[in-house]
Parts: sequence; C-alpha cells; structure tokens
Amino acid sequence: MAKRIIKWKLTQRGHENYCRGLEIHKRLNSLNHEGIVDLVATFEDNEAFYLIMEKLDADLITLVERRRRVPEPEARAVFKKVVNIVSFIHKNNVSHRDLKPDNFLINFCKTGQCVVNVKLTDFELAADLSDKKEFSIFCGSHAYAGILCFSSLCHQYLLFFLTI
Repeated sequence: MAKRIIKWKLTQRGHENYCRGLEIHKRLNSLNHEGIVDLVATFEDNEAFYLIMEKLDADLITLVERRRRVPEPEARAVFKKVVNIVSFIHKNNVSHRDLKPDNFLINFCKTGQCVVNVKLTDFELAADLSDKKEFSIFCGSHAYAGILCFSSLCHQYLLFFLTI
C-alpha cells in the first residue's frame, strides 16, 4: 500500500506533523509489535513524500459498512486487539490523536468471513506524550471528537478532571 503526500498542500505545521509522525511510526515499527502497520520504505521527490506500507485487506469502517453487523465474538476479538494496540503505543509514550475506524486496517481469514489481524496506521498527528505543548491544540477528525471539544467549557472540564 502506498500513500502520497503532496508537498505544496502542506503548511509548515503539516510538514512538521508529517516528519514527527514518520519518526514515531519508525520508532514503533522498530519494536516489532504485531498491531502497527509495517512501514516498508519512505522517499520523496520534488512534489511529494511517499510512504510504502504493508498491504492489508480493508479498514474497520469498511468491515462495518459491508456487513452491517459484526457478530459479538468477532467484535470482541477485534476490540481486544484495538485495546492492545492503543495500550502498546501509550506504554511507549505515543498518543495517536486520530484514532478512528479508518485508521485500523484489517486482514480477513481465507474465507473472508472473519478478521484475523488488526493494525494501526496514519501517525501524522501522533505526538510524544512527554511533549506537553502538543496537547494544547485540537487535532484529529471532528466526526469522532467528543462533544466537550466543541464546547466553550471544554477547557474548564479538562482542568477540573486533571485536578481530581
């Protein structure tokens, strides 16, 4: 699977995000966790950056759209893998900041009737947890954001919960 990021479309901040995300993805790949999409190669030319990654069959949103219903045992197994992946990146001081079904890629079993593998991709918005300044701005997909993120009270709620 290849991803092309066109340079002229990137703002300065976008370029910084790309570089930081790439370094984080490489660092996580070096730890050989089964839940991180393998980054095979990266290169750039005058127009774009290119990421060559392992190919998987689909993403979680496609799974739900195709099936409409995922049997509970399978959903439970997929959810356990998602939690394992998120736990792994957090233990390694990484916050993905764009967790959504589109960013979890999957492989099906040979019959196509069950999910056998789940992997996380798209680390462009990822940040190192030790860098507190990264968490002062909103990022990610609005469709998956909590309602408090759109409220003027969001900051007050965060301060309240952080002091508990």
